[in-house]
Amino acid sequence: MVVALQFVAIARGTPSTTTCPDLLFFPFEHGEKPGGSQFVVQSSTPIHGRSCFATLVDGQTWCIKGVGWSFGPPYFLQSPKDDQLYFGLFDKRDAEREFKVSQWLTDHGLRTARVAGYVELTEALIQRISGGKPLTFKDGTPLTAVQQYTKTIVPYRVADLAYFNDMQRISSVTETAALCGWPKEPKDFVRAFSAQLAETVLKYQSLDCVNDSLTWDNTTLAAEPIDFEWFSIPGILLPDGTNPTTMLAPRQQKEILYIGEISIQLAALLGINLTIGEILSMVKKKMRADYPWFDTEMHTKF
Repeated sequence: MVVALQFVAIARGTPSTTTCPDLLFFPFEHGEKPGGSQFVVQSSTPIHGRSCFATLVDGQTWCIKGVGWSFGPPYFLQSPKDDQLYFGLFDKRDAEREFKVSQWLTDHGLRTARVAGYVELTEALIQRISGGKPLTFKDGTPLTAVQQYTKTIVPYRVADLAYFNDMQRISSVTETAALCGWPKEPKDFVRAFSAQLAETVLKYQSLDCVNDSLTWDNTTLAAEPIDFEWFSIPGILLPDGTNPTTMLAPRQQKEILYIGEISIQLAALLGINLTIGEILSMVKKKMRADYPWFDTEMHTKF
């Protein structure tokens, strides 16, 4: 059974869970199988776009990408504007790149979400999505639709908290704090989150990497970067064919600001008064202490 058919029926908007004991994960064409057939679907907020989270009975959390458009219905829609965008679906070429990037990051000991694998949708499902026509982008390029499975610590992105009520925010922070070994008091939690995100970003920047899409909707509440479509690592071209190290220094400089942005967004969601200056001061201290060779004039502007 292809899980996308079930996920599109899950209520959107207000976070909730639905038990789906009969659903099966497919064996991956690339990567590993999560294992187990029973899991709980965490209904995605509109932030997720074409993804949702599922928690297996053993507690493992997975982000599943390519399960239908969270703004739907319609759950699958060819963009009338963009040449290569199909709302709700994820193309195999992009999944292949994300898988390679994630493997590289894992091999280098980076604390990010981990893409475990992906699988092509069945022909029967494709026929239902496309009305019997071949799946293509607007420019006529064939689309090979896949579902991608990414292992995460928690089933929440920072931006999801904007759709949560106060009780759900407290619950998600408490759960994350326990799993990460962080304090659960909101202000201390934000500082721990910021410190962890800074550590991860500085570590991969020191390896000539940069994440141009490090935003609150692409970072989990456990400070894990989760989206690798525009993540630049040495030797793997960007989706548009750009060399990943082109203008690397100014892009890394901008990413340092992203750490501050995400942190103050999280602080605001938790009702905490924290400035971007406080966050960037902490990042600067960590840079000087742990990455002194990386403390260039560009970064000390912060």
